[in-house]
Amino acid sequence: MKRLSESENSDESTEKNVRIDVIKAPVADPRVHDKKFPFFRRPRIIGGFSVDADRKFASDRSQMRFFCPEKLKNSGQAGSSYKRVNWDLNHGYDNVIRKDQNFKKDEGISFMLKWILQNTSTFQVVNPQTNETMPLTMLSTDFVCFRGLLTTIMCSPYEKRDGWQIFVVKHKGTIYLRQMDTEAQLKAEANKSEHQMRMCSWGYKFEQYVVEDLRNEKEDSFNENRKFPPVNENEEFCCMYRARLGSHSVVYGAEMDGFRLRTPSEGALNLNDIDLNQDGHFIELKTTRTIDSPRLEAR
Repeated sequence: MKRLSESENSDESTEKNVRIDVIKAPVADPRVHDKKFPFFRRPRIIGGFSVDADRKFASDRSQMRFFCPEKLKNSGQAGSSYKRVNWDLNHGYDNVIRKDQNFKKDEGISFMLKWILQNTSTFQVVNPQTNETMPLTMLSTDFVCFRGLLTTIMCSPYEKRDGWQIFVVKHKGTIYLRQMDTEAQLKAEANKSEHQMRMCSWGYKFEQYVVEDLRNEKEDSFNENRKFPPVNENEEFCCMYRARLGSHSVVYGAEMDGFRLRTPSEGALNLNDIDLNQDGHFIELKTTRTIDSPRLEAR
């Protein structure tokens, strides 16, 4: 399934031995799609997996990191004010270990599928009459995908610049979706400027400063002078979620930046003791340039 941007040519919409349904970029006012929002059940975390520095999969929380805002509090002032920090996001930039794009091409949704195969009990159904677990013959789930793919689809009525391409497979009643880079996206990635690559690295470096591994004893405060090893962009922790949209059940994976505990940790943690649905919440970390003009403020 391929959605073309305005700049792409629909005459090139077929490939040998592959059926591709082409969806042209919408030209109508997005407001024509306005309808009553369907029932959406709050997503629930059903598990997670880690990817290490060598892109090796592990069905555990070893790459889970924590955000500790209390360490940023300004102890010299009353209330909830935070310190001003002066972190060098360029530190170690020349030695950054970047994610090989071949990983992205080869992995697809394989890590999610590995997690599913290793956690089949999550999908087992209990017979309400006998209260016994029924043999697992299917996932009883309509869709499996990554969260980013859902975002891409939902933004389609409003996004005319970028196209998308999604491979779809239906197996035992479940539809598996995998997003593939378009030719335009591959070209843009290959032609990234030095400044664009540096900005991407700043985001990873910022995460390294503000999240930490609480399996070890933590420091009392963020040390501005602490030195870190070069950022390895291969490492990540992903959660698996289950939700329902209208009449459709969805299981999706999403990379997590950090977890904020409801009650601050007093010391080293056993990660398996944490209830990810009850003991806190995940946060998303973003960096942005200083907003120093009306034009940037508008954007």
